[in-house]
Formats: sequence, C-alpha cells, structure tokens
Amino acid sequence: MFYQLKITRKGTKPPVWRRCTVAADVTFARMAAMLEKLVQYPAGSLYEIEFFQKKVHVREWTEGGKTVTNWQYDFRSAADTFVNDLMDTEKWFTFRQYGADKEAPEYRVDIEKKDKGTAEAPSIVKEVKGEDDPYWTEAPELGCTAAVETEVETAKASEDIA
Repeated sequence: MFYQLKITRKGTKPPVWRRCTVAADVTFARMAAMLEKLVQYPAGSLYEIEFFQKKVHVREWTEGGKTVTNWQYDFRSAADTFVNDLMDTEKWFTFRQYGADKEAPEYRVDIEKKDKGTAEAPSIVKEVKGEDDPYWTEAPELGCTAAVETEVETAKASEDIA
C-alpha cells in the first residue's frame, strides 16, 4: 500500500507544491525520513507532524526532549505510531522542522488517496515551483524513483509544439 500526498509550502503565492507517493504501513519516524527527503530538510533534523483536527503532535522522542508540545495536543512518539492510525482518518497534516533553523518553511501535506501497490522509496510525480526556488533543487538529485514534470517544463514543451 502507498499514499499519494500533495506537499504544499505554506505562505507561497502562487503555491509551490509536490505530488508524491510514499509507503504506507510504516511508522511516523520512517514517514518523516521520507518527507525530509521530499522537502529537502537536512537528514536527521528535528521535526514535528501536527494533525490539527485531531489535536495530535507526532515527534521523535529524544532523551531529555520535551514530550509536551502544547497542552491542547496529545503527544505521540514517531517511532511507536504507525501512519495508518492517523492518515487513514485525516485529510491533511502539517510537517515542520523545529529547533535549529527557525527560517525553514512549513508544509501542508494533503492526503489525496491510499492505493494498492508498493512505494518503498518516496517518488515525486509532479511539482510546481518557480525557476529560482530557494529551497528545492532538481528532483533527480534527490534520488527519487519517479520522473518529475514541472510546470515550467510543461510550459516550455507547449511553446515548442506551437
């Protein structure tokens, strides 16, 4: 099983986003590693996954780290919580880095569908971004498994045909 996700950088106009597939039936720790790769956060960065509607924060538990993120939210350990527990019932969540880099963007992750098949490695299906995007490099450099069609490439191909 796999999920198809649309990852949109918050605060961008026009929206900057990537549609991708990620494995289902994994822990949030594994999901966070896939999302880090897709949004190009530094590997092993501190992260938080927030399900606003359910009032749940998912983080990696660290020795001496705080487990209470907000008194209104339940805390769940990323290593002990499987993604299906929340992603099968919710439509979206926020993925953010916390700690060292306060300037790192946050992402809204829309859960578009769950489907049969496999997606061991994260795959970018399509992305929309500006030519001089300061955060995302070209997708082939990420080692993702699917070909990427960008909006810029689609516009250039349309011009070439005309």
